[in-house]
Amino acid sequence: MTAALRDALLAALARLPGTRDFHVHVLVTVPRKSSTLFPHTAPHPRPRASQQDILVLLSEQRVVPLETSASTTGISQVTSASTSTTTTTTTPPILVSAIEGSLFYFPATHTSILYISKVDSTGQAQAPSPTRALVTAFIAFYVDPRTRPRPGRASVDGLGEEESATETERHAPGERETLWVHLFARAQAQYLFPNSAEWAGKRPLSDGRLCGWWKGVLEDVVVGLGAQAESGLQGAGGRGIQGEQQVEEAGGHVKTETGANTIVNETETMNTSERDRMVRLYYVLPGYSEMEAGHVVKSSASRVAWTYGHPYTQREIPLACGGTQLGQLIPSFEDDPKARFMDEIVGGSRKRKRARTARGSDDSTTSGSRVTADEFWERMSFRQECVAGAVTGFFVLGMVGGVCGGAETTTGLVSSGVLERVRTTLTSKVEFSTEERSVRGTEIVLGVIRGLCSGSRGTVCVRNGGVEKRQQQQQQQQQQQQQQGSPVRVLAVRKKGLELGMYVSR
Repeated sequence: MTAALRDALLAALARLPGTRDFHVHVLVTVPRKSSTLFPHTAPHPRPRASQQDILVLLSEQRVVPLETSASTTGISQVTSASTSTTTTTTTPPILVSAIEGSLFYFPATHTSILYISKVDSTGQAQAPSPTRALVTAFIAFYVDPRTRPRPGRASVDGLGEEESATETERHAPGERETLWVHLFARAQAQYLFPNSAEWAGKRPLSDGRLCGWWKGVLEDVVVGLGAQAESGLQGAGGRGIQGEQQVEEAGGHVKTETGANTIVNETETMNTSERDRMVRLYYVLPGYSEMEAGHVVKSSASRVAWTYGHPYTQREIPLACGGTQLGQLIPSFEDDPKARFMDEIVGGSRKRKRARTARGSDDSTTSGSRVTADEFWERMSFRQECVAGAVTGFFVLGMVGGVCGGAETTTGLVSSGVLERVRTTLTSKVEFSTEERSVRGTEIVLGVIRGLCSGSRGTVCVRNGGVEKRQQQQQQQQQQQQQQGSPVRVLAVRKKGLELGMYVSR
């Protein structure tokens, strides 16, 4: 799956004008059991789900004129011959953009939720910035059923043998899938790149412009998908590109040379599943009416139809949990204002229920069940973190229809520990305030990725399996140690449904 996602991102970046040299690193974790997305479903059980965390890092090397001799610089030279000889250099790679997100899959309802938690840039990329193209391609990869990964066996691991078998049987070949994309827009100077706000070339968007930026990104995704009139489009078609381009798959690297890109429509015969697709777009700026929100995001005539509001009362596209009470409708993401508000509503309702029970009152009402979705969002407009002078926005894309045609989610994955280590290195061990520090920070982060994922010195192996496979692996390593006489230290971590082994040779 990671290779397919990486290639899709590289193909989108290849469409940028000019000569660009990009490197993409994609880390996706092994699916693990998760019940945190709907924590307030009582008295109903929490829905069973799997979760995968995703981290995408984009670095760029610039081609610049050589101002010093080769003996005074350690940068490689590239000489091109034309009417006159021009000498250029390729700068070391610098991280320019990053995406952090999570993918949740609910086998009982055949529903996936993609949550975009953070997007950031260092401001050190060449113009035009590749961030929008990267984010659009990332979302489109999961929205488009032709590339969206098929939920594999690992997606229901940990649900229990009986339930896992049941859910796998329910997912018959050709089953229509539902996907929801959620994001919360809140402007900050930096998210993933420490001290990048100190770089003079970084110009973070204001709160209103950020909301308009996200609105445009989701429109680009839907337009590129070629959805039917259900999403407000007339007709269908994909996007193609003409021009000279070269993509090198190894290492997630693309080097492009393009002139003026020509976008052409590719008319395709739609099959039944494509005709049955339905896409809906929703957005809310808490504290603003629909007319006021339109002025804030400075949106002209939209290319697709938008609903100013929330999706939790509609019945056209199935929701992930499948219930009707508030805790079954609205998901709770990490660092999400509506999740904190949900905690307050449920907590206050439970306190009142305990007080009535102490007085002897008979009240079987579920905590928070009296609050409707409309009332919840109306009260969100008065939340301090949504109206404290800054504009914030909630954006949702919902799609039903189509059959997943991508690879299963069991290939090319890493453990949660590997991704967390890379993320910790990125957010707390390096900084991007100057070009020199950015080069050094990029070198450190990419070195950690290579050390954990490519087999240099330490090799991380993630396999589906249990205790028996882990013991077999240990026995094989011990036998090799005895035969070769070289000491090998085996560090093994036991996890349900998978095993993680790190082998370090002295």
